[in-house]
Amino acid sequence: MPPKAPATHTTRVTPNDGDISMVEDDEVDSQLVTMKELRAIVEQMNNNTEALDNKVQSIGVGKVKLLSIKRFDGTRSKLKGFLSQIRFKVTQEGLKIGTAVDQVAYAGLFLTGRALE
Repeated sequence: MPPKAPATHTTRVTPNDGDISMVEDDEVDSQLVTMKELRAIVEQMNNNTEALDNKVQSIGVGKVKLLSIKRFDGTRSKLKGFLSQIRFKVTQEGLKIGTAVDQVAYAGLFLTGRALE
């Protein structure tokens, strides 16, 4: 690796406040990440993802089974919980309840009382 050139001062105008400041070139160089370091980081992330996938496979759990959704009768204090349950269920079912119209129809199956009117 060739030796670094001696440190020089660079004048910069910062975009936020128009302030002129002196910055050492060495400070800028220390913030750069090399391609080798980036490749190492990506490789580590891929290895971690692979290890996690292998762990999930070894456990044998493909999905988490959610409890059945409680029917919603229109009580305002229970609305947030009902919507969360529906959102989780739709996410879990994936392609089975694909379109927005299907999702609304599915949610409608769990409405009773004032909510159904």
